Amino acid sequence: MSPDHYQQYTNGRGSKRWLDYTFDGFSYPEYRSQQEIDTQVTNGYVKIGVLRVNRSNRYDAYVSVNEMDEDIYIGSDLRRNRAFDGDIVAVEFIELEPVWNERKEARRRYASKFNNGDSNGSNEVEELENDEGEDEDFEAKPKYAGKVVGIVQKQKDRVFVGYLHVDRPTTDENQNDNSNEDARFWFQPLDRRAPLFYIPHANAPADVYENEEKYKNLLVVAKTISWLANKTRPAGKILRVLGQVGDVNVETKAILAECGIATEEFSPAALAALPPLPYIIPQAELSKRLDKRDTLTFTIDPSTAKDLDDALHITPLANGFEVGVHIADVSHFVRPNTPLDTEAKDRGTSTYLIDRVLPMLPEVLCQDLCSLNPGEDRLTFSVIWRMDTEARVLETSFAKSVIRSSAKLAYEDAQKVIDGGHLDPTIPRASEIEECIKNLMALARHRRRRRFLQGALALESLRLSFQLNSDGDPVKVGPYAVLDAHKLVEEFMLEANTSTAKKISESFPAESLLRRHRGPIIRRMDQFVSMAEKLGFHIDPESAGTLQRSFQAIPDGPVKQALLTLAIRPMQRAKYFCAGTLDSERRKHYALNEPVYTHFTSPIRRYADIIVHRQLDHALKSRKSSGYSKKSIQSITHHCNYRKELASRAEEQSSHLYLCRYLSTSSDPWVVSATVIVVEPDFIEIYQPTYGLKNRLFVEDMPLDRSEYLSDENTVVWYWKRGVTVDLETHIRRSHRTSRKKRANNDHDATPSIKSKPLCAPPRELIPSLIHKQHCTQKFSVFSTLNVRLQVNNHRSPPTVDAYPINPVA
Repeated sequence: MSPDHYQQYTNGRGSKRWLDYTFDGFSYPEYRSQQEIDTQVTNGYVKIGVLRVNRSNRYDAYVSVNEMDEDIYIGSDLRRNRAFDGDIVAVEFIELEPVWNERKEARRRYASKFNNGDSNGSNEVEELENDEGEDEDFEAKPKYAGKVVGIVQKQKDRVFVGYLHVDRPTTDENQNDNSNEDARFWFQPLDRRAPLFYIPHANAPADVYENEEKYKNLLVVAKTISWLANKTRPAGKILRVLGQVGDVNVETKAILAECGIATEEFSPAALAALPPLPYIIPQAELSKRLDKRDTLTFTIDPSTAKDLDDALHITPLANGFEVGVHIADVSHFVRPNTPLDTEAKDRGTSTYLIDRVLPMLPEVLCQDLCSLNPGEDRLTFSVIWRMDTEARVLETSFAKSVIRSSAKLAYEDAQKVIDGGHLDPTIPRASEIEECIKNLMALARHRRRRRFLQGALALESLRLSFQLNSDGDPVKVGPYAVLDAHKLVEEFMLEANTSTAKKISESFPAESLLRRHRGPIIRRMDQFVSMAEKLGFHIDPESAGTLQRSFQAIPDGPVKQALLTLAIRPMQRAKYFCAGTLDSERRKHYALNEPVYTHFTSPIRRYADIIVHRQLDHALKSRKSSGYSKKSIQSITHHCNYRKELASRAEEQSSHLYLCRYLSTSSDPWVVSATVIVVEPDFIEIYQPTYGLKNRLFVEDMPLDRSEYLSDENTVVWYWKRGVTVDLETHIRRSHRTSRKKRANNDHDATPSIKSKPLCAPPRELIPSLIHKQHCTQKFSVFSTLNVRLQVNNHRSPPTVDAYPINPVA
C-alpha cells in the first residue's frame, strides 16, 4: 500500500481514540415527534430544510430552507444529531455567538496541536479534517445557527463506498494482539462528510481475518443499519466488495454506488404498463390532438443521441414566423402513482457517464415510444409562438399534439448549414430544412442578443469531451466545443421553459413546480470584485446583467478565461422549488433574469419535467388543481434536487476518472502550462485550461530553501533548491509530513489577499513567471504562468491528477 493510500485511509492517526464507539454519559438528543415538529414549524420556532455537510470539513454543516435567504449553520456532530448530508431535517434556532465562538476555539486548538507537533488523533481532529485545495468559507460568520431536532425524510437506499479496517486490541505499547475474538471492524467512507461506521462481526465479510492486508486495497460498499442515541457512530453492514482500488471498472462501480445511481433493470410491474411494439397511436388519441404531422419538423441533437425528446419547426408568416418546440409526451405513458412512475421518480434523472447512460426511463420508452425518430408518428406536447422577424413573441399557445419528424440532425449538421454549407442530400427535404435552420438561427441571434441586453448572464465552466476507442479507452480529450447550433437549440428551449413557467404559475400559484437560481454568495463576490479591481478590471456585481457587461468589456483570451474561472466560485446552483413556498421576489432565476422559470423540455431524462407536463395539462384543461398538493410538490422538488446533485457529481467524477485514465496511458511526462489564479504567502493556486484542472501548490510541499511574500505587489518568490525535482513519490513523502499542519493553518478563503494599488492598465496577456537561475528564484503573480508536470495518483480512490511545478534549477 502506498503512503498516500494509507494516509487517506487512516488520516495518519497515531492513536486509536478516534475509534471509540461509546463514551460514558454520552448521548445525542432524542428526536422530537412529528406532531411536535409540525406545531413548532407553525409557530416559527423550527424550520424544515435540506442538510448539507461541508465536503472538506465535517465540523461545518448547513441547512438550506427554501423561504430563507440565508442558510442555518449547524456546528459539530452533536448538533447535527445523526443526520447525513441530503437528509430533510427539522432545525431549531439557537443563539449564534456561543456556537461560533466554540467553533473558533476548536479550530484554534486544532492549529495549536499541529503547530506543536501533537498529532495524537482525537475525535476533535477528525471533525476538523479538511482536504487541501478546497475553497470553503472557514471564517465567513453565518447569520443563523441551529440544531437538528428531527429527521423528516432520510434519503432512500443510501449506501457508501470506502475501506474496511480491522482494529485489534493493543496488549502493550507497540504490539497488537493477533486474536480475532476481540478485533473490531470499522468502515471508512471515501466521502468525508460521513462518519466512520462500526461493523459488527456478523456484518463483515467472512474472509476478512485471513485477508486483512488485501482488504486495505479493496473498495467495499456499506450501509448504516442503526445509529442509537448513546453511540458516537452508526453501526453498519458491508453489502459487497467492489474490487481493487485504481481499476477503472471498480472505480466506475464506486461512483455509481456512492451517488446512488440505479443500475438494475426496471421491474416487470413497471414495464407491464407500456404498450407492445410496434406501437400505433389509437385513432381516438389522434382525434384529441393538434395534428402537426404535415408540418416540417426535425431534431438537432448530439450525433450519438438515441433519446430524441425535442423537435423544432418554423413556418414563415406575413409579418414573421410561427415557431414550435415539440417535446416528447412522456406523461402520456408514465401515469401518476403507477409502478413505472414510482421507479422513474426514485431515479429522478438520467445519468450520463463517459462510457454509458443510466436512464431514468426504460429503454423502450427512451429510444422508441417517446423518441422523436424521423418518419414515425409521435405524441408530443407543443409550445407554439407567433414571432415577429426579431423573435419578439406576439402570441403563445400550448397543445397536446402529434408530429412526424422529417430528419434527425446532429449539431454538426446544423452548424454546417449555419456556416454556409449544405446538408447531406440524402436527408429528406434537405433544402427546406436548410432554410428552416437559417431562419431559426436568425431568430435565435435576435433573442440571444436581447436576452443579454435585458440582463441575462452566461458563465460557462469547462466541459471535457472524450473520444473512446473500441475497447472503451480514451484516445482523445479536449474542451467540449460550443457551436452556434447549440445556441440555436438553447434559445428556443429556454423560451419554451419560460413560457411554460408563466402558464403553470398563473394557473397554480401555490403548487406549481418551478426552478430558481439564487444570486451569488455576496461575500465571495465582493472578494472577487476587489481582486479584479486591484488587477485593473472593473467588475460591476450589481446584477446579472451588469456582471455580464463587465465581462463583455474584457477582450477574449486566456486572461479573461482565468477571470471567468474565479467568477464562477461565488455562484450558486439552480434548484427546483414549490411556488407556494416563496414570494414572487424570491422566485427569480438570477442568471436568466427571468421572474419565473421551470423545466419542460426534457421529460425523457428529468422527472421534474414530467410533473410540469402534468401540471401544464391540468392548466390547459382549466382544472382547479394541478393534481398535486403544495406539500407533495415540496417533497418532489427536494428529491429532484438531491437526485440532480448526485447525477451531476457522478458525471463529473466519471469525466475525471477518464481524464486520469487518459493521462495514465502515456509513458512520457505530461508537461503543460498553467496559469496562477491565486497568490498567498503559503500557496499559489493554478488553473490548467486544457483540462480544467485546479491545484494548490503549497510552499511546504516544495523543495525550497525559503519563500518571500511581497504583500504590496501580491507576489511570492520561491527560492528553489538546486538539482531537486518534484514528482509524485517525493511529493508524497514531503506532503505527508506537513499536510495536516497545513490544513490546520489554512483557514481562509482562496481569494488573493491583494493589498496593492490598482494597476495602471489591466493585463491583456498572460506573462511567464520570472525565473532567475543564478539566484534559484521564481516569482509568481496572478496571471503569471509556469510549467507543471501532471501525474496521476492511482493509489487514491477516486484517483487524482496532481500538478508538480518544474523546478527551473533542477
